[in-house]
This record gives sequence, C-alpha cells and structure tokens, in this order.
Amino acid sequence: MAASLGLKVTTSLTLSGRTLMIGRLTVSSSGKLAGIPLHDLGVGIRVVAIKRAGATELEHPPRRDTVLTAGDRAYVIGPHGAVLDALVRNIASVDEPDDADD
Repeated sequence: MAASLGLKVTTSLTLSGRTLMIGRLTVSSSGKLAGIPLHDLGVGIRVVAIKRAGATELEHPPRRDTVLTAGDRAYVIGPHGAVLDALVRNIASVDEPDDADD
C-alpha cells in the first residue's frame, strides 16, 4: 500500500513488536507536507536525510525544525501507520514522477 501512495519502500522491519518502514518520499507541491517542519511530520517518524530539489548532496542529519519544500526527497523511518498517514497527507505525489535511483 505504501508504494501506491508514493513511498519508495527500502525495507520494513519489526522491532519490539512494532513494524517500522524505511523508505523515500518526494514532497508534493500540492500535498500538505510542503512547508511543514519535520517535527510536525508525525509521531515516531524520523527523517534521516533530505535531498533538496536540484541539490546533489544529501542534507543529514536534518534538524527537527527543518522545513520540507516541494520536490524534496525525504528518507524516512517510522511506524507503519504513521508513515502511511504522512503519505496520505502528501497524496498528490503519486501523480508526480519519482524515477531517480538515489
């Protein structure tokens, strides 16, 4: 389901009975993630790195007050449900290309 919402799932793992997802999402210009700080992304979600639109380098580790912008590629880890909730908020990204293999 996560892939259908625009997450490039790298892997998932179970830790202490909780399923965590690890993957990459592209922030949509028309979704609700653009313009929010990382600490508002969702409970338990951590962004471990960001590749800004047009940048060649990864920004890591980002600060909690870092603001997501349209076109950013965020590398995330978090509980399955929380990551899916964030993807729904970013739903417009499903219609935007995410072809790069980075």
